[in-house]
Amino acid sequence: MLAHVSSAWIIGVIVALAVIRTPVSIVLHGTTEPVLQFENGPDSQGTVQALGLDPRALARFKNTNPGFLNFAQLLAIYTWNELDQAATTTPVPVLGTYVIGMNSIRFAPRFPWTPGLSYRARLNLYFLYSKYSSVREPRPESIQYLEIHFTPRPWQPRSTAVVTNIYPSSNRLPANLLRMYIHFSAPMSAGHAYEHIHLLDEFNREISRPFLVLDQEMWDTRHMRLTLLFDPGRIKRGLRSNADLGPALTPGRRYHVVVDAKLLDTNGSTLSSSFEKTFEAVEPARGSPDYKQWKLIGPRPGSIEPLRLIMNQPMDHALLERMIAIYHCEPRDRRCEHAIKTPLGADRIRSGRTAGGHVLAFQDILSEEQGASNGSSAGLENASACCGRLTRIDGRIEIASDETEWRFIPKYPWEPGDLRIVIDPALEDPAGNNLNSVFDEDLSESTSIRVSSQNADKVVLRFNLDLPERQPLHK
Repeated sequence: MLAHVSSAWIIGVIVALAVIRTPVSIVLHGTTEPVLQFENGPDSQGTVQALGLDPRALARFKNTNPGFLNFAQLLAIYTWNELDQAATTTPVPVLGTYVIGMNSIRFAPRFPWTPGLSYRARLNLYFLYSKYSSVREPRPESIQYLEIHFTPRPWQPRSTAVVTNIYPSSNRLPANLLRMYIHFSAPMSAGHAYEHIHLLDEFNREISRPFLVLDQEMWDTRHMRLTLLFDPGRIKRGLRSNADLGPALTPGRRYHVVVDAKLLDTNGSTLSSSFEKTFEAVEPARGSPDYKQWKLIGPRPGSIEPLRLIMNQPMDHALLERMIAIYHCEPRDRRCEHAIKTPLGADRIRSGRTAGGHVLAFQDILSEEQGASNGSSAGLENASACCGRLTRIDGRIEIASDETEWRFIPKYPWEPGDLRIVIDPALEDPAGNNLNSVFDEDLSESTSIRVSSQNADKVVLRFNLDLPERQPLHK
């Protein structure tokens, strides 16, 4: 910073500041006792402030049109370290701008403060009052100068980041709960999340080691959702952690998941407040979700009403958002076109029509779906044998009713015809049980082989949006 300052200017500052070495007792005429302080600010632009000064003396000083050297005689700021204390030469003050108020002076540096570097500010009251005050009555107790040392900190603006939700959203969760999702309103920093997330029991005692601590925290790409895994070793029966520590959750007990406010966002700011989710642990879930018990509420052709899947149990929130899709099937030939003209389960659909749409149980669909064998899931290729082209429908997904309802709202109005609802068999419930196998299996007794969801057929369900009578399907 001093590379652009001439040696003559430096000598002038040193000579000008030399007069402050001989203090004299004076009378202070400020309405309050003088105060010298540093106030941190954004982008390392904090200010040094001298408050409670004599307004008349300040006005006379201001009328002299003081330059930087004059201001530095009154209020000077230096870098400060151990070497400065032993230096034999007068240090050069930090360059900056001075602003005079009615009874104050504020100094802002020309260049940002260096966070972590120590500075010294010196206010020479003798210079102000001996030269610019109208009264000169010696008083032994008068203050002759004030001095402070300060170290600027990186600016941390007031945080607005909060926890928006924790899933599963139900207040009754299985004791073998596998994962939670913590959603934030802003991108969060990684590396210390586990230090700020706590599981407490009903007596506010912290549960020891309930979560699986990973070196690589499980954030989504935007760093706004954290996946929190309960320690699988304490969930799966037959493992050592389960035998030594026992399950983290006990049925019938109440628990609190607390995210404390010290968790930092990507700007280095803490959360604006802590967040707490309270829930009761219920009996473990140890069976695969039975999608045949799910219900479908279909939309009306030409509308943008949601297609709704009503599930008989909560499912994993994040997986629901990406493991169910809807496709439109265009017939391959006239035989297939004729098949589409006869809506699947049309009698049940029409008899079940309500203000909310068409109601149909998946077990009814499966009983008539070509390619399904004894109600089992069929591959997308088999179930779509009549499709000349299978087009995925664009739209958005909503999850509702404590993750027991999946809704699809199309981007464009529904077109009549044959639809395919495709469900990935890796879809899980909150305990990690997917459509093919269970997660919480007693390994000390089980001899079964867990089916890999990667190799299993997708669950493909056919749903026909029927047309008004006598209206042709294709022109």
